[in-house]
Amino acid sequence: MGKVRRDEPIEIWLTLAERELILNHTLADDDLVARVRDAKQIAHSKIVVKYTPDELNELLEFIAAEANYAEDRGLERRLDNLYDRLEGIEGTLIVLDD
Repeated sequence: MGKVRRDEPIEIWLTLAERELILNHTLADDDLVARVRDAKQIAHSKIVVKYTPDELNELLEFIAAEANYAEDRGLERRLDNLYDRLEGIEGTLIVLDD
């Protein structure tokens, strides 16, 4: 994705299944969840949400926590896959501190 300012929102594409994981299986901050819940479906079962790099990191922490404590191995695997994908996006960011 490249260089972004710390306060600059970036677009994150999520599948509807990933959306449901965030909505139903994380205890993420209300503001982070509201953006996922309110996002409009735009293409072939996908939505776009905007998060700053710090917000994306916060969401990743919530996903990791849920995956670590999931008793259902299938749910754990799905959360881990979502985490890995979003962490990959985060890893492509070069965050500029003004």
